Amino acid sequence: MRRSQFSLLLILSGLILAIGGLIYGTRSHDLGYQSSEQGTLQHAIYQSDPTTPNSSSSGTEYLQLSNDPKIYVVNVADIANANKLNALSAHYYTFRYDSDTAQPINVTGKDTATYSSNYTLIGTGYKVVEIIGYDSSNQPVNILTNTFLQKPRGRYENDWFLGSGLAMLGIILLLTSLFTRRGTQTPDAPLRIVVQPGQVPPTPGQTPHPDPYNQYQAQTTYPVASNQSVQPGAPTSMSTYTSYPSGQHPPQ
Repeated sequence: MRRSQFSLLLILSGLILAIGGLIYGTRSHDLGYQSSEQGTLQHAIYQSDPTTPNSSSSGTEYLQLSNDPKIYVVNVADIANANKLNALSAHYYTFRYDSDTAQPINVTGKDTATYSSNYTLIGTGYKVVEIIGYDSSNQPVNILTNTFLQKPRGRYENDWFLGSGLAMLGIILLLTSLFTRRGTQTPDAPLRIVVQPGQVPPTPGQTPHPDPYNQYQAQTTYPVASNQSVQPGAPTSMSTYTSYPSGQHPPQ
């Protein structure tokens, strides 16, 4: 793969990761609680806290509604208005629960709903944050937990941890691509100008053009005439002499 193609691949990958990370981070939102269908209480097993076995306000209640396979786990100590429990009758119930608290349940104990002394409840349990029951007049009674009072909108899902990580990786790839592209842009080699003897060097920014006259002049030399005075009758340099027959003299 050529370096320019590798740089382009880094740019595209960096943009995708940076934009995708920002979009993923904006998905952060509150996870609201789920609500069960309204139903009658089918099974109810209470287990006391081993540290306080004689206390009825610190144990765990495992509840199951009719036609609902889920097991709803109620931490009795977490109930904020436990005094309203006595107002509930054995009519219909609706449970609000946190779907992120799923856990396997396998408990055995006295079932107060069916009056079975030794009943085993097996299934998937969810933590209850609110119980909506009805009194003897069929009026709704809300039993709230401290968890619900602290987070009435549910658990907050923060996606910025992963989103910011993807965005930072994309920025790193973009910066790397800049250095890679800079490495591919090599400066042009300087133009070497050969100046012949007698030729005037070109000014910067101009391309020299061959001059036949200068080349001819540089390669051809001529004798330079001397500035000395010539005596009368004396032969000059490069003079041609004329020969005459014997006995004859040149005219005076």
